[in-house]
Amino acid sequence: MAMTAKLAEYNRKRNFEKTAEPEGKSEQPAEYLTFVIQHHIARSPHFDLRLEWDGMEPF
Repeated sequence: MAMTAKLAEYNRKRNFEKTAEPEGKSEQPAEYLTFVIQHHIARSPHFDLRLEWDGMEPF
């Protein structure tokens, strides 16, 4: 699933008026590898690493 579809699903599942989570915003695909590091505060806080190449996640 392309990152833009995952982003749309993320936004659909959240109510940004009730939480402090940021709303995901899409950008034009770059010709280079794109990455995001997200601090995920859950039962066990951790960091998520997301990689994207040419509009698709490589794994």
